[in-house]
Amino acid sequence: MLKVYKTFVITTLLFLAGCQAVMYGTGADLNNVKLGMTTAQVIGILGQPSSVGADSTTNTEKLYYRKMGKATDWEPTSYEVELKDGKVIKFGEVSK
Repeated sequence: MLKVYKTFVITTLLFLAGCQAVMYGTGADLNNVKLGMTTAQVIGILGQPSSVGADSTTNTEKLYYRKMGKATDWEPTSYEVELKDGKVIKFGEVSK
């Protein structure tokens, strides 16, 4: 009976982690982003950002995303895409 319970618990935890990956997407989605892409192209690939930021002195904009690093991670990871003059110049995981 204990073995059945352990199997149930492990299966449930994996299922819940997988649900988050469906909800947030994974960091692998960023593999489709390329330098020089437009804001619209990035949003077409990654979806709407969780937040945005801008700096008028450098004419840059940042799109912030929360995605699962891997489908089995417990919590989402922060990623950002930086654009200058409407084109991607940098993207990746936000340093902790």
